[in-house]
Amino acid sequence: MLSALVLLSLGSLVAGHDRPIIGILAQETTHDIDGFFPELNYTSYVQASYVQFVEAAGARAAPVFIHRSQQYYEDMFRQLNGLLLPGGNSLLGSSGFGSAARAFWELAHDHPEVYFPMWGTCLGHEELAYLAGGHGVLELCDAQNQLVTVQTDSTLLQSRMFANATPEQVALFTDEPNVVMFHSKCVRPGAFARLAPEYHSVATAVDRHGLEYVAILEHRDLPIYGTQFHPEKAAFEWSTLERVDQISHAPSAVSASQYLGEFLVSEARRSENVFASEAEEEAALIYNHQPYFTGSRGSSFQMCYFFDDSDFM
Repeated sequence: MLSALVLLSLGSLVAGHDRPIIGILAQETTHDIDGFFPELNYTSYVQASYVQFVEAAGARAAPVFIHRSQQYYEDMFRQLNGLLLPGGNSLLGSSGFGSAARAFWELAHDHPEVYFPMWGTCLGHEELAYLAGGHGVLELCDAQNQLVTVQTDSTLLQSRMFANATPEQVALFTDEPNVVMFHSKCVRPGAFARLAPEYHSVATAVDRHGLEYVAILEHRDLPIYGTQFHPEKAAFEWSTLERVDQISHAPSAVSASQYLGEFLVSEARRSENVFASEAEEEAALIYNHQPYFTGSRGSSFQMCYFFDDSDFM
């Protein structure tokens, strides 16, 4: 049972609309950043570009930690105005990232009366597909460090994500290679049939071998969205490493990023969740944590926040 929270409308807190807070789910550290700051003894991280992505669109960010109790995730579900599942290399099922994502997924389905947007980017997009259809919906593909356009039909304009888009905004995604892919697994159209009861396929893309896969998905009933590409990288990731050299920083790529960020935040503004007190809200925000310049130490991520979950594992 979801615990009851006393949600107070304090003078300094506005329910939804003007002061949304979007959670960014942390995940286990990987070889790309392990050991950069050994003195911190960290076990999980959040890339700063996801924080910047939601902040630039008018929201605040709060880290959502892994390996926490069900009660913690229930409280966050009732207090945050949405959740972003980031890209990365965590396991979809047997990981702290996967377990936390499933907790929120189940809460969103069990409590549709709570408007709680969920957004998955790359790994997060795959997690949303996995939660609906299992491992069998994901197949191998070759789209690491690939700048692409997306293909669509009337489905795109019928989606919530693009219902109010101008032709010029749609063209940012369909006419110019503005979205960058970093994945080796994807949802092919055939496998998507298993997800069709829950999701619309809003747009597709093709990998280096011409294999088509779902690039954007949208839940039919709940405010749940996924992009296989990384909208946050255009404006906030600046590595010149060869393995990420297809990230576009062109004005059109930044505009595409901003369009999606503003859509996500517009969804978060529809949430009426608030924290029970100003003190609890302030304690949850990302401002309590320091970002570290990982780009100077060989990472393809410009900055990261690090967390120690050892007491909860």
